[in-house]
Amino acid sequence: MKSIRIIGNVLIKNDTAVQSINFKKYLPIGEPKILIEYLNKWGIDEIIILNIKGSLTKDEYLKKNLKKITENCNTPVSAGGGIKNLKDVEILIRGGADKVVINSSGILNNKLIKQSALEFGNQAIIGSIDVKKKQNTYQVFIKSGTEKSKYSLLDTVRFYEDNQAGELLINSIDNDGTKIGFDSELLKKVKSLSNLPTIICGGAGNFNQFIDISKYKPSGIASGNFLNFTEHS
Repeated sequence: MKSIRIIGNVLIKNDTAVQSINFKKYLPIGEPKILIEYLNKWGIDEIIILNIKGSLTKDEYLKKNLKKITENCNTPVSAGGGIKNLKDVEILIRGGADKVVINSSGILNNKLIKQSALEFGNQAIIGSIDVKKKQNTYQVFIKSGTEKSKYSLLDTVRFYEDNQAGELLINSIDNDGTKIGFDSELLKKVKSLSNLPTIICGGAGNFNQFIDISKYKPSGIASGNFLNFTEHS
């Protein structure tokens, strides 16, 4: 059986690493470079670095600084936020990203995922999906959780799969920053729709929750707040 990667999330807003709560409240943590170096030192399997308001602003922080903030990191890095075109993907790859995470633009620009996969290999492209549960239905949101997508969860998952993304990153907006645990029903739902490797994110509060969600065989379990505030967690 393949091992499940433990992934540390580094969320960046206004050049600062932050803690996110339900995609609405953001608490400053410190310099992204220092947080990345700690995660690397602790032996995390992978690090995902996201410029979380990139789709709403013209913030170029990650594209300009990725190489600098990861210079002391030998852990595989995925990066994203505000990806608008193939050139943005190339900049992050050249800046040191092993993979690029694409969310809003992947849905709004129906050619970007396939172009990126053909150019850099599908193993380098992660299709990201932010999800809220409303009236017992999982709904997809874009633009940092501020706008409901016109596409269903089924349509979005199959879109990424059909356009050759190599992996999915599923983030529960409802569970984000709450410490109540991962949304296992969401993970099971996505895995029933697709054979793509799937990372689950949102809600980590203790170690047992990682064990519980691992039963549903995600490719990776991602957390920001829990790892940021629990040394050697």
